Amino acid sequence: MYSENTTMEIESLLNSGQFAEAATQVKAIAGELLRRGEFAPLVDILSRIPSSLKQADNDLGLILAQSLIHTGEVHQAGIILTRIIDNHPEDGRVNETLINAYIWRSAAHRLAGNLRNAIIDAELALSRLRKTKNYPFIASAQFRLGNALFYSGNLEKAIKHFQLALKYSADGFDLDLIARIQNSLGAAYLRRGDMTSAAVHFEHACAGWAKTKNFGALAATQINLAYFCQRQGQSERALTILVTALGHARAAGSKRIEANILTAMGIAQRDLGDFVNSLLSLDSALAVALDAMEQYFILWAKAEMGDTYRRMGQYSKAVQILTEAVSQANEQSQTSDADIFSVSLGIAKFQEGDNIGGVEILSSTASRLESGGDQDALARCYLFLAHCSFVGKDFDSAKTWLGKTAVLADKLEYDGFLSTDGADFPLLLHFAASKQIGGEHFVRAQHQLRKRMASQISVITDPATDPNRSSIEVYAFGSTRVWICSNPVGEAEWRSVRAKELFIYLLCHPMQTADQIMTALWPELSPSRALGNFHTALYRARRATSPGVITTNGGRYSVCEDLNVYCDFIDFLKLSTPKVSTETEAIYLERLAQAINLYRGPFMEGFQAEWIEELRREYEAKYLQLLSTVAGHYRLRGDHHKAIPMLEKAIAIDSYQDDLYCELAENHIALGDRLSALKVYQQYKSTVANEIDSDTPSRILEIIKPVSV
Repeated sequence: MYSENTTMEIESLLNSGQFAEAATQVKAIAGELLRRGEFAPLVDILSRIPSSLKQADNDLGLILAQSLIHTGEVHQAGIILTRIIDNHPEDGRVNETLINAYIWRSAAHRLAGNLRNAIIDAELALSRLRKTKNYPFIASAQFRLGNALFYSGNLEKAIKHFQLALKYSADGFDLDLIARIQNSLGAAYLRRGDMTSAAVHFEHACAGWAKTKNFGALAATQINLAYFCQRQGQSERALTILVTALGHARAAGSKRIEANILTAMGIAQRDLGDFVNSLLSLDSALAVALDAMEQYFILWAKAEMGDTYRRMGQYSKAVQILTEAVSQANEQSQTSDADIFSVSLGIAKFQEGDNIGGVEILSSTASRLESGGDQDALARCYLFLAHCSFVGKDFDSAKTWLGKTAVLADKLEYDGFLSTDGADFPLLLHFAASKQIGGEHFVRAQHQLRKRMASQISVITDPATDPNRSSIEVYAFGSTRVWICSNPVGEAEWRSVRAKELFIYLLCHPMQTADQIMTALWPELSPSRALGNFHTALYRARRATSPGVITTNGGRYSVCEDLNVYCDFIDFLKLSTPKVSTETEAIYLERLAQAINLYRGPFMEGFQAEWIEELRREYEAKYLQLLSTVAGHYRLRGDHHKAIPMLEKAIAIDSYQDDLYCELAENHIALGDRLSALKVYQQYKSTVANEIDSDTPSRILEIIKPVSV
C-alpha cells in the first residue's frame, strides 16, 4: 500500500545503495502511482536504479516503460519493451509479461505515429489471450487496438473494440482503465458527431479520474470536454476548461497531454478571433510535442498553425504549412487526420488564388469523408465548397452545398462551426439566411457573427491587410472599384455603368424608394422608362455582387446593413473628424494623414450625375481642408519638409488659391530653399495672375521680395 512513509523508505534505500530492496518496494507501489498519474516521480526513482537491475527485471522494465510513455519519452519506452519481448521465447504458454509488453508497445507505436505497428502489436496480444479468461488483459488489449484504429481513421471499428474493452473491464476493479476506455469512446463519438453519446462517456471518464485522483488523465478528458464546448460554439468556456487542464497536465509531468492542451487552446483562441495568442499557444504546443517526440501532436500543432495563418489572410504561408502536415500525416498512415488537414488546405489554396486546385482538394476530400470519416470535417468541407461556388457566382451549386451543410448540422446536433469557420464568409451566411436554407442554422450563425462584429468595431484604413477583411469592399476615390470576397467585380459583370452607380448610390443614400432612386439616376426619363431602367440596373447590380446584398424593406432599398462593407469614402469621413480631447497631437495628425492617403482622386471619377457631382465637391472640399490643416500643424512644429507636400497636393487640385502659394513659398524659405520659393512665385504668376489678368497680391510680393533681392 502506497504512503508517504513508503516513498521515504525507498529514498533511504536508494541513498544507501540498497537498489534491489528499493526495486522491490517500487514494484509494490507502482500500480497505485500509475493509476494516480504520478509518472514523473516514478521515472525519477527508476532512473536512480542501475540499468543492469532494470534490464534483468522485466516487471521493473514494464513499470519504467509505462511511465516513460506517459511522460512523452515513447522511443525510449519502445526500446525497453522490444527488449522484453525479444527476451521471451515463444513457448505456447500464456505469459502475462509478454502480453503486457505487446499491449504497451502498441501504445508506444501509436504515440510515435507508427499506427500499423500499433495495430499489429495489439492484435498479437489478443491472439495470445484468445483461449484465456484473463479479462483485464483482454480489455487492455482491446482498448489499445481501438486507439490505434481510431487514430488510423477507422471510427466504426474503433468504437467496436472500445465497447469490447468496456465489456471485459466491467467486472474488474481497474477504474483507471475503465476511465480511459470511457474517454476514448467519448472522443470517437465526438468525431463521429454523436454529441449525446460523447457527453455521457466523458462524464463517466471524469468520475473515474476523480476516484483514482489521476489528474493527468483528467486533463486529457478535459481536452475532449473543451472540444465538445467548442463544437457547441462555446469557445470562452472551452478556454476556461483548458486553462484548468493545463495546470493538471503540468503537475502530472505529461508533455503529451500538455501539447494537446496547448493545441486546443490555440484553436479556441482562433475561434474567438485572438490570432496572436492562437499562434503563441500553437508554437508552444509544437515545441512541447517536438521535445517529447510526439509525432501525432507535432502534426496537429502544425496543421492548426496553418489554419490560423489562413484565418489571418496569410494564405501562402498557410498552404505551405498545411501541405507539409497533410504529406506527413499520409506518410504515417494517419489518413483520417490527413483528410481533416486537407479541408483547411483546400480552402487555403482557393483563398490564395488557386481556385481549381482548391476545389479539387475539397471535392476529393468530401468524397472520402462521406465514406465514414470525421463528420465535423465534412461539414466544414461542405461549407467551404459552398463558398467556392458562391464566389464563382454558381449560386445553384452554392445552395446545394449549403443544404448539405445544414443537413449535417442537424445530424451533428450543433452548428457552432458556422459562425467560426463562416466568419470569413459573412456574405455567404447572409445569402443562406436570406434564401431560408437550412432552417435556423444560418440565421443563428449570422446573429452570432453580428454580435462578434459589434464588439470589434474599428476603423479599417487598409482592408487588404486586415485579418477580418470585409466581404464587400468599395473604392470610389479615383477609379471606382468593387471587390466581393476578395475578388474584383469586372466591368463585364456589371454589364452597365448604371448598375455600378446604383449600387454605390445605395451605399451613400440607404433606405431609398424606387422614385427617389429614379429621380437621382434617370431624371431626364419618363416615369415608365425610368422604372424599366431601374429594374434592369437593380437585377444587374444584384447579379454582379450577390443575391440578397440589396434588400427591400417597406418599399425602400438598401445594401444589407448586416454585411461588413468597407467603403473608402465612408472611412475618409470617419478619419476626418475634429480632434477629440483624448487624442494627442501626434495621433490626431496620423489620423488625418490616413484620411489624406485614402483620397486617390475625385469621387467616382468618370461618372456624370448630379448626385455624384454634389458629393464629389463635398469630398474635394474636405480633402483640401485636411491638407491645409495638416500643413499648418506641420509648419507650427517646424516640420516644413512635411508641410510642403501637403500644400503641393492642394495646389494641384485648386490652383487659384493665393494663400496656398504664400504658405508654400514661406515653408521653402523657412528651409532656406530660396530657389524653390521663387519657382512657387513663378508658378503663381503663370497660372493665376496671367489667366485672370490681375495684379499680384501684396502678401506674395512681401514674401518673395527678400528672396529675389
